[in-house]
Formats: sequence, structure tokens, C-alpha cells
Amino acid sequence: MLKPLKISNDFAIVFAIIFIAFQAVIMPAIASNLTQKTWRGIVISVTDGDTLRVRPISSPQSTSLGSPPASSSKLDSLRIRIDGIDAPESCQQYGATSAAALKKLTLSKQVTITSKRFDDYGRDVAKVTVDNVDVGSWMVKNGHAWSYHYRFSNGPYASEEKAAERNRLGLFADASAVNPKIFRREHGSCYLQTKPIKNDSKRYN
Repeated sequence: MLKPLKISNDFAIVFAIIFIAFQAVIMPAIASNLTQKTWRGIVISVTDGDTLRVRPISSPQSTSLGSPPASSSKLDSLRIRIDGIDAPESCQQYGATSAAALKKLTLSKQVTITSKRFDDYGRDVAKVTVDNVDVGSWMVKNGHAWSYHYRFSNGPYASEEKAAERNRLGLFADASAVNPKIFRREHGSCYLQTKPIKNDSKRYN
């Protein structure tokens, strides 16, 4: 009679670690590469410092950047949430100033969108570039937004945030500036507020 094969505890542990790593790291990376799509469009409006609306540039032929995705919007445009940053909420202090900075940089200009995923609000979370400038990086390093902080990471623009803090640029010149994640936890979404929590009377240059 054949004896059942015994697997050592060490081997089982190593196998479990490899499997978990594959599921947690490798599979999401593969999925991201499969779902990412790059396209061009014109910025038609800016909601706040990290959200804008882009109308895809229609083209009868596919380009090297791919055909723009179909839009379900009445205005034939898509809401884009800039990946990797967190700007002040529209009803939060510095919210209007942050939005104004994004408008000045992108409004009515052609941008390149690298779509990554959709968030719970149906927005296309994407990297945005204009004139070969990474919009997310620009917003953070000029003090108009924070790098988006994850559970185990300070986000893709952590170095830009540290530099802006060190040079006291934009909202980082104000020690009382509140990270939007904390603001939302304390006050909820601006869209649910009947009146602003704070006005934007404090502005930065």
C-alpha cells in the first residue's frame, strides 16, 4: 500500500506565502495592465482640485493611444478622478483655490488620460497629463493637493508632498490645513452639506 505523501510545515508555509503574494500583488498588476487604456480628450470643466470632466476626442481611426472610450454622459464626457492625489473638498478651506489651480492648468486644454479603474462614484480614476506634465505631480508639488495616503503607503507623490511641506508651498504653508480624508471623516461629503463648513476666505498665493 502506498503511504500518503507528507508535506512539511515549512513547505506549506512557503507555498502559502507565495500564493498570497501572487493574489495580492501579481494578479492586480496583471489586471491593471489588461484594463488600462490611454486616450485623449479636452477638459470641459473642473469640479474640484482632483476631479474634472473630459470630452474624448473622437477619431475615425484608432491612434497609437487607442480609441477613446464610449461615454454615457449626456454631454458626451467622462468624469475623471486624478489618481494618486487628494485635494481639499469643494466646501473645505482652500477647496476653491485648489480647483482654480487645476482649472488654470487644464481647462479647455487637450489632456492624455491613462484610465486605471472606476471608483464608487463612477469616476474614471486615471493619470492625467497635459503638455507632457503629470497633473497629479504638479498639483502636489505646488501645494494644491496631498499625495493620496494609503494604509501602508504615502502614495505615488509622497516625495513631492515632502518637498512642498519643506518649502511651505500653497496649503502646506498653513499648519492648520486639514487633509481631505480627515475632513470627510468628520463632516462627510460636501455634496451632502446644505452649507459650507468653512468658507475659502483664507487663500494662498
